[in-house]
Amino acid sequence: GDITAALCTAWVLGMGWTYWWALLIPALTNIAWAFLTMTLVADPYDMGIITPEVKVRMAKFEAKKKEMAERGEDAGEDSGPAPISYVAAFQIPMVAQYAFAFGFF
Repeated sequence: GDITAALCTAWVLGMGWTYWWALLIPALTNIAWAFLTMTLVADPYDMGIITPEVKVRMAKFEAKKKEMAERGEDAGEDSGPAPISYVAAFQIPMVAQYAFAFGFF
């Protein structure tokens, strides 16, 4: 959105259009991008895509299921990978700097 806004502003003002086009075009681009990202799937297993990570997760779940069946408990369903915490996210290189620079605090 930031890149689109900067390029669009330069283009709109260079063409001599009114300033509100420089606001409207990036806003519509962000809305379209939001709809696109909402349609994406977080877990490849949901779409039948078996990656090495999915194979490892499935093997771990099968082992857990066997262990719980031996104890007479229900393992439930595979819920996929656990969500990442804020602390774990900030341990990823450059996440804290990006959040600080772009005001996500």
